[in-house]
Amino acid sequence: MKGRVTLPLDFEKEEETIERDIRWATEEESRVISEAKRALRRLDDRRKTLESELEDLQQKNEHLLGIIEGKIKPSAVDLPQEEADDFKTKLRLRIKGVRGIAIEKAKEDLIPLDEKITKLEGKIERLNAKAKPVEEKMSKTTEALGNFERVLREQRSYLRKTRSAHEDVGRMTGIFGWYNPYLLERKVLEEISLSRWRLESKRRSVNLRKEEIVTLENGIKGIKDELRSSLGEAYELSFIPIVFKSGRSPEGKRFERNEITLRDVDNLDVKGKIAHHKSLGRKADRLSSVVAERTFFILESLHRIGRLCEERVYNIGILERSRTVEKIAKSQLQAKVRMGSQVLAIAENCRLLFGQTDDYLEKKESVAASRERAEEILGQIRSDLLKI
Repeated sequence: MKGRVTLPLDFEKEEETIERDIRWATEEESRVISEAKRALRRLDDRRKTLESELEDLQQKNEHLLGIIEGKIKPSAVDLPQEEADDFKTKLRLRIKGVRGIAIEKAKEDLIPLDEKITKLEGKIERLNAKAKPVEEKMSKTTEALGNFERVLREQRSYLRKTRSAHEDVGRMTGIFGWYNPYLLERKVLEEISLSRWRLESKRRSVNLRKEEIVTLENGIKGIKDELRSSLGEAYELSFIPIVFKSGRSPEGKRFERNEITLRDVDNLDVKGKIAHHKSLGRKADRLSSVVAERTFFILESLHRIGRLCEERVYNIGILERSRTVEKIAKSQLQAKVRMGSQVLAIAENCRLLFGQTDDYLEKKESVAASRERAEEILGQIRSDLLKI
């Protein structure tokens, strides 16, 4: 009934009770079905025995009626025992003949035989009468236990919904205490706005770093293009092989990846390598003079590339850290948005909690009535089974 005073529920204990009742209903249903089937099998075995006896008696009955009606010719076995034993007694046989004596005997035997048949038919009817209510009550029992299980599961669903609402309220009050949820929501909206501004700021920072890196990479490419244009064929045939061992040296690999540093350039000994290079082949050796004539230009270009590469690598490191900070800012914003939804929901959850608790207690009462009905029907069918 609505408006009752709702006390806190022991959710663990309530659910344990429901689970125990579900197990009880399932086990009782299985047990009573098994007991009823055994009892019906016993009845069926007894009925089959009686029906076999009845069939024998009915065949005897038909045989006797056949003798009386003249449809069957009697033999010595159809005579009275004394007549069959003393067949030489001619007088009676002359008067009545074998058929007459057999008919007399058949009429005498027919009465007790009919009585036996009637008794057997009565027994079979009584067995059938016992079986029918068992089958009906077994159906009622499974229906009642099935209904009990259904309302138990509904009760468990109500309990879990109530528990969920209770836990939602508990989490919020555990964080904030019993504050006005609408004031809390205003505070959370302010925090969301601040977090969104921070995220946008971090995104701008990431985009600026990307643009700077692109600008630096374009600058590095421009200097390399100047070198290539100035040296012509000598760039690939003499400069790269002499200074960077055709890109196989560590400095050569970093030069290709735009990661070479000023320290690398200083350690290369560019002047010495150009002045005292090993033979690279006729055409390359001829072009090495072009490289030697532009040694100063090459050194200046490599230093410019080194400075830009160092700045590029530095900016890439900053970009990675900025991306990490951006992810953190994004996750913080998402967490605050979720918190805002929870704060907005708390007022509704408080209202729902009381209503759901009342609904659960009402459902609990209907479950108790359903169990009482199931136990009553169980008692009835077991009482009937004891009589079989």
